Amino acid sequence: ADCYGEAVVLLLSTEGAEKNAAALGRAAIAAFDPKRLVVRRASGEREKSDPPAEELSVIETGKDAAPVDQSGAGVDLARVSFFEAGLRFFADLVGGQKTGFFLDQRENRARLRALAAGRRVLNLCSYTGAFSVAALAGGALESVDVDSSEAALELARVHRAQNGLPAAESSFVRAD
Repeated sequence: ADCYGEAVVLLLSTEGAEKNAAALGRAAIAAFDPKRLVVRRASGEREKSDPPAEELSVIETGKDAAPVDQSGAGVDLARVSFFEAGLRFFADLVGGQKTGFFLDQRENRARLRALAAGRRVLNLCSYTGAFSVAALAGGALESVDVDSSEAALELARVHRAQNGLPAAESSFVRAD
């Protein structure tokens, strides 16, 4: 489970988790008290399909669930804003990889930020560009994001804009 402010994403990726989905959902609600619980299911053979087959449930938990304003990009109930180390990011709870953002990499992003001053960074398999945002916030001269997903690169552009960081079109390369 990853918590993004008032939204929680529960990723069920094993048969055991599937069998206990209801109890895990109740536990996530009890632990985080979210406005919205997104339950994503991807396991075994489903992960091997192309694209991966996935079941999705979005549960409004009874609180007032207000849509998230994406600064002129419209309202999208699947995307939520959150802060990490003073930097603003968005997690795509429904269409993103895993739970929508790689929260488990926050210590690595902090380490890169501390080492980035005066450097040039190449961010391969960049997904939504969080490592580039951290590097640029740490004083990197430039960072180039390379990813095969145009949707991920678009969110990388948004992340840079939201944090007042350089976002030249040459900083984003769609490639595998």
